[in-house]
Amino acid sequence: MSNETADTVPYARFRETIEKLREAEARIANLEGEVKQAGTVAQRAAALEAELTAAKQAAEATATRFDRWKALTGAGISHPDLAAAIEAEYDRIQPGKDGARPDLVELVSAWKSKPDEAPFLLRPHLQALAPAAPAAPVAPSGAPGAAAGFGGARVPGAPVPAADRGAVQPAPTAGASGKMTPEQWKAHRAKLMGG
Repeated sequence: MSNETADTVPYARFRETIEKLREAEARIANLEGEVKQAGTVAQRAAALEAELTAAKQAAEATATRFDRWKALTGAGISHPDLAAAIEAEYDRIQPGKDGARPDLVELVSAWKSKPDEAPFLLRPHLQALAPAAPAAPVAPSGAPGAAAGFGGARVPGAPVPAADRGAVQPAPTAGASGKMTPEQWKAHRAKLMGG
C-alpha cells in the first residue's frame, strides 16, 4: 500500500487543482484589469456624454437666438438695445393655457401696428417704427411750376419729377438729318431747309 491515508488527496489531483487555481487567479487578475479599463472608458464616456449634452443645449440656445434675431430684423428692428428690450418683454410673457406663447414675429408686428398696446417701455421706440399715416396731397398753387412739381412744395413720398421735364427741344439742324427717319425728316423739312 501507499503512504496515503483516506483524507489525503492524490498528488496528480492536487497538482491539477493547483493549476486550475492559478489559472483562475490569472483570469481574475486579467478581468480586474479589464474592469479598471472599462471603468476608465465608462468615465470618459460619461464625460463625453455631458459635453455632448452641453453642446446640444448651446446649439439650441444659439438657434433660438438666431431665430429671434431673424424675426426682429425681419420686422425692421436692427438696434441691439431695442432688440434686447423686446426679447426681455417677450420672455416675461406667461404661456397661455395650452402652454405656448405667441409667435415673436406676430407679436412684434402687432406691437408695431398698434404701439399703444405694446409694453410701456417699448412704446416710444415702436411708435418711431410704426408706418406713418399717408400725407394728404398738397393742392397745387396757381404758379405754373408748382402744378408740374417744380418750385412748389413736394409731396412726401411722391416720386421726384424728371429734371428735364418741360424743357424745350432744340430745333433740328442740317447735320441731324442723317440720323432722322423719313417720317421725322418730312415733319422737320421746312425747318431743315431754312424756312
